[in-house]
Amino acid sequence: MAKKKKKKRKPGAQKPSYAKGKPVSETTKKKAGTSARGSATKAGAGGRQQSGAAQQRESWNVIRRGTLEAKVMWALFALIVLAAFMRYPLSYAEAEAQYKSELKQYKTQLAKWEKDNPTKEEQKKNAEQKPEKPKEPTSNLVLFSVLFGALQSGIFAFLGLNIIRRTDFGTPVLDGTFSGEGIRLPDLTPFVTWSLPAALLVLVPLYGNARISSELVNSVVKTTEPQAASFPLWKQVLGSVNDGLFYVVLFVMVSVTACFWILNRYRAQVKVEPHWAGIAAAFVLTFGFILLNVWSGSRQSAADVVMSTLIFYSLALAAPVLILGYVFWKKGLEYSLLAGVVGFSLYPIMASFVIK
Repeated sequence: MAKKKKKKRKPGAQKPSYAKGKPVSETTKKKAGTSARGSATKAGAGGRQQSGAAQQRESWNVIRRGTLEAKVMWALFALIVLAAFMRYPLSYAEAEAQYKSELKQYKTQLAKWEKDNPTKEEQKKNAEQKPEKPKEPTSNLVLFSVLFGALQSGIFAFLGLNIIRRTDFGTPVLDGTFSGEGIRLPDLTPFVTWSLPAALLVLVPLYGNARISSELVNSVVKTTEPQAASFPLWKQVLGSVNDGLFYVVLFVMVSVTACFWILNRYRAQVKVEPHWAGIAAAFVLTFGFILLNVWSGSRQSAADVVMSTLIFYSLALAAPVLILGYVFWKKGLEYSLLAGVVGFSLYPIMASFVIK
């Protein structure tokens, strides 16, 4: 009988399990178990990576399309744009007054230049020294400046809302409105019991500011800007709505929550109550910001103003942060916004009686 030829194994092929002296079932189970563990390990690693990536994506911005935060942000931005348009009459009046002031200075400088260069040859030779005529403001230019201010406030509100969602500060009225829960009477009551009294309290430091401003207006502001008292009162009131809103967004919504978030994160190291400390820190930042601006303005105008006057002026304008920050902490952003807007809107009316 002819012998059957053995099939040759291909190079690199593994021996069958029975050739290794191991049952097929055992080998199969081991391979299956190893494969399952490998798959589970890969799946676990992938899951951790996806989870980490998701956390990383959400760590910098919580305002996304379709979320409650996005609806709150759009509502805030709508209020900011509305307040900006309310300031347009005052901004246009300020631009016109500034133009008239610059035009008057231009005529004086032009007359002096023509006196120094009486002949056409001299005027042609020194044409580069001829003063440039100021441009008359247009409605489009003023509107652009107003909308740019609204965009600036919107950016601060965007940053502030992201910080708020990482703290225990809140936006209860807007959240209830856009989450479907609705607004109940207990949500409206603090507007009367908290916002209006806080607005009246804000007038106290602003009254002190109005008294101090009489010296600064005569020495600093009048030399660089048109007199605010020369504008109609209704324009000043409408303009103050935007100013109050911007004040709350920057110095309360952003500064207070940012200071609180930092202090709360390092609470074990600093060992202070982060709410009170955050409000106090925001007050210090606001005071420094205002003092730097007023001091810079006094230097540019070459006005002789003592430092104590600048300090008291800045303290008076920074003090509302303490009041509005407390309302923000205890009740919510909406109540602080209303208090700030009402308080600053009443400021021009009060100043019209104080500053003569």
